[in-house]
Amino acid sequence: MARVPAWYEALEGRWALETLPAPLLREGPGGVLWWQWIGIAVLLLVAYALGTLGARLVSRTQSRWDDAILSRMTGPLGVAGALMALSALLPLLGLAAAPEARAYQLVRGALFVDFFWALWRIVDVARDMLAAPSWAAATASSRSLLPLGARVAKVVVAAIAVVATLSMLGYPVASLIAGLGIGGLAFALAAQ
Repeated sequence: MARVPAWYEALEGRWALETLPAPLLREGPGGVLWWQWIGIAVLLLVAYALGTLGARLVSRTQSRWDDAILSRMTGPLGVAGALMALSALLPLLGLAAAPEARAYQLVRGALFVDFFWALWRIVDVARDMLAAPSWAAATASSRSLLPLGARVAKVVVAAIAVVATLSMLGYPVASLIAGLGIGGLAFALAAQ
């Protein structure tokens, strides 16, 4: 009995037990307390603000490629900054082990999606940069092949994004990969 006060002092989230009203201390969906759900919403807003601020602080360079990429990357950079801020702030909520692991898994999945969103945007920048020189504008084949190549690259990026994200989230993707292989073979035969 003499050790009980020391254990109570070491209890994580004790301030919530002492200061928050009883309805907020009840368990909500997913085994997360209601005050923690409210905290998640607040952390999402703070992380979004930090990510947006970080994306706006990215400076311009002397190169056209860099500036074109940076102008198209504002969204993905903002989301990446927000997800990193959310990941750093998440321990403040004192979530139980299972909900915290699920939250980090969702953050990792969102980072995967954000990475592929950035690749999607880079395909557009590459297409625009390759179409800009005068030789590309003068050549009829380049005017028709650049949009086709960009579409094919976007389909490849989207397929890899879906498979990688589902795999990272723990879903079996072997049948999806086999289906993509058969679809790629059909596309190659049709292109001939």
